Amino acid sequence: MPDRRLTRPMLSALLPSTMAAGTMFYGLFAVLATFVIEDLEITRAQLGLLVTAFSLTGAVFSPIAGSVADRIGARRTMMTTFLLSGIGFLFISIAPNLGVMIAVALLLAVGQSFANPGTNKMIAQEYPPGRRGLVTGVKQSGVQMGSFVAGVAFPALAVWNGWRSVSVMVGLIVFGFLAIAWLVLPADETESASQVGISRSWTQLPAAIWWTAVFALFMGLGGSPLFAFFPLYAEEVLGVSAAEAGLIVGITSGFGVVSRIGWSIYAERGGRFVGAMLMASLLSIVAAALTMAAGSAGVWLLWVASTAIFLSTSGWNSVAMLSVIVEVGAELSGKATGVILSGFMLGLATAPPIFGWSVDQLGTYVPGFIGVIVCFSAAAITMALRLLRTRHLGTAVAFEV
Repeated sequence: MPDRRLTRPMLSALLPSTMAAGTMFYGLFAVLATFVIEDLEITRAQLGLLVTAFSLTGAVFSPIAGSVADRIGARRTMMTTFLLSGIGFLFISIAPNLGVMIAVALLLAVGQSFANPGTNKMIAQEYPPGRRGLVTGVKQSGVQMGSFVAGVAFPALAVWNGWRSVSVMVGLIVFGFLAIAWLVLPADETESASQVGISRSWTQLPAAIWWTAVFALFMGLGGSPLFAFFPLYAEEVLGVSAAEAGLIVGITSGFGVVSRIGWSIYAERGGRFVGAMLMASLLSIVAAALTMAAGSAGVWLLWVASTAIFLSTSGWNSVAMLSVIVEVGAELSGKATGVILSGFMLGLATAPPIFGWSVDQLGTYVPGFIGVIVCFSAAAITMALRLLRTRHLGTAVAFEV
C-alpha cells in the first residue's frame, strides 16, 4: 500500500464517497419520481414499495454486514459497497418493470449495508480521538453531497437524455471510486483482535447502542417519507416543476453537510451524544410541521422546510455513528453499527408505502405528515427517557448530555 501520509487526503474523500454510493438510491428515485412513475406506469404506493424493498433488505442485512465488516476489515468492506452499488446502478438502467427494479434494489441494499460499518471501522482504525468528530461528520455528509448532486443535476439530465441515462452515469462514477479505493485504501489489520470481538455476544454491546437503535427506528419512520416524497409533494401540491423541486432539495442539502459536520463536532467535544440526538429529533418535528404548512403557505416556506429537514432530520446520523466509534471502538464497531442501522432501515422500509398509500387513497398529504410528526415525537421521547435513565443511574452526565 502507498505511504499513509500520501493517502490520507484520498481516504478523507473516499469516506463520504462510500456513503454517497451506498445511499444514492434514495436521491435517484426521490428527485426522478415523476419520470419513474410515468416510465414504469406505477402508483405512488408502488414507488414507496421500491424504497421499502431497499430499506427492509438493509434492515435485515445490516447486522450481518456489521459482523462481516469486523471479520474482513474496513478496506474490503468499503470496496464491497462500491462494487455492489456500481453493478446495481447499471442494472437499474435496463430494468424493464417494477419487479426487476425491486430485485435490483435488493442488491443495492446489500451494498449500502456495508457502507457505514466499513467507514466507521476505518475511522476508528485510522484517526485518533479528537479528530473523529470532524471526520465522521464529513463522512456522513456524503449522503447530503449525493443529494445535492441528485437534486441539481439529475432532473436536467433526465429531461435531456432520459432518466435511465442518469443511472448509467452514476454506476460508472461509482466504479471509478472503486478503482481509486483499491489503489489508496490502507490495508486491513490482520491481527486477531477483531476476531475476539466477533465471538462476543450481541448482548454484550453497550446499552447505549440498543437505545440508539430504537431512536433510529423512529427517526427512520419519520424521515423516510420526507426524503422520498418531498419533491413529488412539491410538484403535486405546490405546482412546481420537477427541475425546481430537485433544485430545492439539491441546494438545501448543503445545509445537511453543515448539519452533519456541526452536530458531530459538538457531540465529540462534550460527549453530548444523547443531548444532540434529542435536539435533532425535536427540530425534526418542527421541520415536518413546516413542510405540511408549506402546502398552503407557498413555495417560499417549502425552501425553509427543506432547509430545516437537512439541518435536523439528517443530522442525528453522524452523532449516532460517532457514538459507535467512541463507545465500542474498532473491534466491535461493525456489529454495533449494524444494530443501529437495522433499526433505522426498518423504519425506512415501513413508512414510505404507507405514506404513499395514504396519499393515493385520501388525496392529501396531511395525514401522512401528521404520522411523521408522531414518529419524530416518539424518537424524542426515547432519547428523553435515556437521558432520565442516565441521570437516575448516576452515570457521568457530562458525557451523555
